[in-house]
Amino acid sequence: MVVGGRIGRKMLGFAQVFGINVLVCDPYHTIEIPGVRQVQLDELLSASDMVGVHVKLTEETTSMVDQAFFSKMRGGAYFLNTSRGDVVNESALIEALESGKLKAAAVDVISNEHLLAKRDLPLIQYSREHDNLLVTPHVAGATLESEYKAAKYIIDKIQSVLGA
Repeated sequence: MVVGGRIGRKMLGFAQVFGINVLVCDPYHTIEIPGVRQVQLDELLSASDMVGVHVKLTEETTSMVDQAFFSKMRGGAYFLNTSRGDVVNESALIEALESGKLKAAAVDVISNEHLLAKRDLPLIQYSREHDNLLVTPHVAGATLESEYKAAKYIIDKIQSVLGA
């Protein structure tokens, strides 16, 4: 698991609940959690049956998951991305799925997910024709509580501008 921030740590916790042997790679933080071993990225990729990427989108992480990344992964592994779509080179992901390098992948984010014409996006097209790619909506934060907080924040800002 390539960990980064709150979501990565939550995923790490879920994996542990299911008794999964967890390797993590985080070049910026030392992970000191019982039962979790921190390793370099190359070791994580070659040793893992499932690789999850949970990082912020930055200049450094844009297209971080590319053909070289997938080539270092164990054959027949699974891939999960809950970061941002632009962290993954989607052509390289499709190639890894088509070649059998990856058994399957799941993503809840894709590049250009804001576009209305989602049907034409490469990952959407691929997932419609193949059963080894699962694309789910990017709505993890859409809870009643988060919607309430967002609405309250907007109302408070409007009221402060209007002097109400």
